[in-house]
Amino acid sequence: MERESVELQEEQEHAARLIIEGTRLLTTRIPALFETEASDITFRQWEALKVVLAARSPEISLSDITSYMGYSRQNVKKLVSGLERAGYVTLQPSHIDNRALRVEATRKARCEAPRYAEAESRMICSLLDGVQESDLSVSARTMAAMIRNVAYD
Repeated sequence: MERESVELQEEQEHAARLIIEGTRLLTTRIPALFETEASDITFRQWEALKVVLAARSPEISLSDITSYMGYSRQNVKKLVSGLERAGYVTLQPSHIDNRALRVEATRKARCEAPRYAEAESRMICSLLDGVQESDLSVSARTMAAMIRNVAYD
């Protein structure tokens, strides 16, 4: 009985290592797949721009984007600064708090968003090619549980 327990633990550890390695690989490959079609902004910039475009509030700040994305303020500032240089957002002092910066999508961002959304959709389809629906459901539940286990409080 103890041998079976050790074998089960070894299988679980092997599976966990595979998930960690797969996550690392996907973390680099997913942006590369997106960026083959959308060469003027990065995948991470697109993620930030989606947050800005989806904002329900009339004003979204760098802090709001940081909270939503879970990246450091420094990383979000770099992403948003790149979007500003490319003409996708403007940064202005907040109407609510002059120390904060509000981020606003430009007309260019709203016009180009459907193209980026389509590139993202094609990237996801490519990623899921050959993956069974039942496997995807199990993977999603497993990943959600693992994310909860490591989430910041």
